[in-house]
Formats: sequence, C-alpha cells, structure tokens
Amino acid sequence: MSFNNDIAKVKDESQPLGIRYMSLRHCVGLYSPLGFTKTWEFMKNKFGLREGEKNESSVLIQCAEFLEVDRTAWIEVKNAHEKFIKTRVKLGLPKPKCSCEH
Repeated sequence: MSFNNDIAKVKDESQPLGIRYMSLRHCVGLYSPLGFTKTWEFMKNKFGLREGEKNESSVLIQCAEFLEVDRTAWIEVKNAHEKFIKTRVKLGLPKPKCSCEH
C-alpha cells in the first residue's frame, strides 16, 4: 500500500473504524515527521486520538488531514531544495552543505 491509498482509507467513512485506524497507523509508519511515537502522541494530544479504543470518525479524518497537509508541505520544500541544488550545479557553484535532508 501507499501513503495516498491509506489516507483515502482513513477518510472513507464506509470503511469499518478498525480498518481506518490501522490505515492511519500505517500512514504514520510511512510518514512520521517527528518519528512514529512522537507523531502518534502529537495526534493523541491535538485531536483526541485514542489508542486501543474506538475513535470518532472525525478524529481519524482530522489526523489524516494533518498528516496529508504536512507531508505535502514537506514534499514541496524537498522539491524546492532539489531545484535549488540543481540550479547551483548548473551555474558551476558548489552544492550547499545542509544537514536538513532526510
């Protein structure tokens, strides 16, 4: 499965809550901006996500939207950084030293 497929499952209210919950966990496994545990804890604190209990559909959707928006922003920043490096190389400048790459 892919991140986008799992996000779609989380948001699909026709799916059973258990499937949606496990799809959300899989999404966090694929994209966890703070590491899995800290990202999961963040969503528990911010959205009221409950581990091992029945969650409201709206909570799962809020968590999915948070991950989706953050991942999209991260991809845009990553792509802009890659374009920046390619431009510098094309101009004959050295690649910048950056510890921000994942």
